[in-house]
Amino acid sequence: MRRLLVNRGKRQNVFPKARLQVTPLPPPPSEAIENTNPIPKTVFNTRLMDQKRAEKKVSGSSGLASITPLSFVSPGVSLPTPPLTGSAPASPLGSFDDRVLLAIPKKGRLHEKCMEMLRNAGLVFSKPNRLDICVVSNMPVTLVFLPAADIPRFVGESNIDMGITGQDVILESKMQDLTTESLSLGFGRCKLQVQVPVSSDINCIEDLAGKRIVTSFESITQDYFKKIDLRLGTTTVVEYISGSVEAACALGLADGIVDLVESGETMRAAGLRPIETIMHTEAVLIASSLPKKPSMLGAVDQIKSRLAGVVASSKYILCQYNVRRADLAVAKSITPGRRSATVSSLDNDTWVAVSSMVEKEKAASVMDELQKIGAEEIILLKIDNCRV
Repeated sequence: MRRLLVNRGKRQNVFPKARLQVTPLPPPPSEAIENTNPIPKTVFNTRLMDQKRAEKKVSGSSGLASITPLSFVSPGVSLPTPPLTGSAPASPLGSFDDRVLLAIPKKGRLHEKCMEMLRNAGLVFSKPNRLDICVVSNMPVTLVFLPAADIPRFVGESNIDMGITGQDVILESKMQDLTTESLSLGFGRCKLQVQVPVSSDINCIEDLAGKRIVTSFESITQDYFKKIDLRLGTTTVVEYISGSVEAACALGLADGIVDLVESGETMRAAGLRPIETIMHTEAVLIASSLPKKPSMLGAVDQIKSRLAGVVASSKYILCQYNVRRADLAVAKSITPGRRSATVSSLDNDTWVAVSSMVEKEKAASVMDELQKIGAEEIILLKIDNCRV
């Protein structure tokens, strides 16, 4: 290898520079000059490949066996476009005609509870990250994830068979006449309340009539104050904002607000106090009053039955105990069950075994009362699921 000479701190290559020699090309033949087709001499036959891809999708074949080798054509040759045969490829989710469409909130306070309840009901599914439609693998059900405010309208207009949303949302969208409440689900409980600043001299709903109110529930609030205005001869101004309603009074935007309240901590932190409760609300299962798929009513009833079992298992616990036969009547009055208690005989004829469902909230007091009448071996068992 030749050495590199160093001159004034710079490295210089001793190899001579190559001279670029350009040889002029011969003139093109006359037939090429006459040809004005801009397509190069060898081009990829994209039309033929498009046809092959379409035929492959229509036929449903897999792999590359049905695709012929790449074709090449000469310039100036006109290729006819073959007609595409068959229909458009079907949706990867399949047809919804033989499936129940069940809408649940895609986010918010009800979403996680809905997902948990559906899985506890035995529905097997996996939601893709960027898709708001999910197919249940073990039942003829397809889940549709929608904003909670849109679910009543989709169900009421029979675009969706069933849905889970709040009672307040149904009333706000004015879909109560087109939907049927099938089941109360026992979660998402809260109150729609009228709140005013703590320092305000407004103490009742009549004091607020004729003033300015801010809310996210414009329809419910207008209907509510319309009756009060007719009675008092006032005109209440109701203005809509989409969020942070509790800050409206502090910002001077309103004299009072109407908003959902669960524990009330947020309202107290914002310096507000309630003066009226418009409605109590919770999550409910709704169905269309005019179903478009009569053949799927059996599946609709099955979903309702499964969810009812999950609701019952969340509210009740199984209580088992032994008690003297002479005290059975008193014991049954303490644990009547949903329909009646189950009584079984023991080897000792003077004793019986009793099994009954009791409300979880009352379980501790029920055990105390049973112990007072002489019951023994009192056991509480958790219910994961049931049919009631």
